[in-house]
Amino acid sequence: MAYDRSVSAADHALAPESVWNIRLPELRFGPDATDELAYQIRVIGVPAGAHGLLVTDETLVDVGHADRVRDALHNWG
Repeated sequence: MAYDRSVSAADHALAPESVWNIRLPELRFGPDATDELAYQIRVIGVPAGAHGLLVTDETLVDVGHADRVRDALHNWG
């Protein structure tokens, strides 16, 4: 990926960006991770009844992980 000018420098600076920052969400995993889901959602301040998006794939659906996460979120409120 290349740019004609820096996206963070003044307009007169034509040096391309060479350093990028990617902010990723915290990832939690392990055998009991879904048991902590409601707590983790409360910690980050999501109100009960809020909407979210669960991104998964066919394999995780087939083995039941998506259902466990959906159920944990539903039981939380």
